[in-house]
Amino acid sequence: MNTESPVLNRAAMPSVMSVSALNNAVAQMLERQIPLLWVSGEISNFTRAASGHWYFTLKDAGAQVRAVMFRGRAMYAEFQPREGDKVEVRATVGLYAPRGDYQLTVEAIRRAGVGHLYESFLRIKATLEAEGLLAAERKRPLPPFVKRIGLITSPQAAALRDDEWVFSGNSFTDIVWMGADGKVRVGEVDAASRDNLWAVGFANPRTKDSFVALFLEHSAEGIPELKHNGSPTLFYRTH
Repeated sequence: MNTESPVLNRAAMPSVMSVSALNNAVAQMLERQIPLLWVSGEISNFTRAASGHWYFTLKDAGAQVRAVMFRGRAMYAEFQPREGDKVEVRATVGLYAPRGDYQLTVEAIRRAGVGHLYESFLRIKATLEAEGLLAAERKRPLPPFVKRIGLITSPQAAALRDDEWVFSGNSFTDIVWMGADGKVRVGEVDAASRDNLWAVGFANPRTKDSFVALFLEHSAEGIPELKHNGSPTLFYRTH
């Protein structure tokens, strides 16, 4: 495969490109350099638009990509995929220039079993239901004003970084964390607990409002480092 794209040939490139010109060039490069191919993954966020087009995300344990299957192709599909379906799609790779989104344009789709991620979700759900943790009588109404928010996640999750940005304002100045003993403490994480840190977050010392992220992984690798710099900020070794 020719790895030098004529679209982005250095000698022919202008000294400054507009965003539109850059996205169009990248779109052409993807279309020319990557042939029609089969891609396997698990269906997520499936939507059938009023126009008849299908929009969904194709993902595996390590990555995801947006995909579209236009009505003219979708109408010939043997099935309409559902959340968690493991599928194989025949698609071209492109870039939707107006938004700068890289995506697959699907021409054909076929079943490939139930996705491993969805199977794992169903197993966990069944376990929680068997323990009665999802029973209707255990549900409580949401208070008008939320005082504490818990987030179950992994240290690398985007949700943690999003909520960190929201809750790390000047009023949330106390570091709170939890070790393997399940006790929540205020202050710097001690060295003995860093290899088995279960949760970390911030609290407002006046109102007692707090934000705590509960990790699904309890190893030192990837655990966020905490640092006060005017207001608390989470730093990730992977960033």
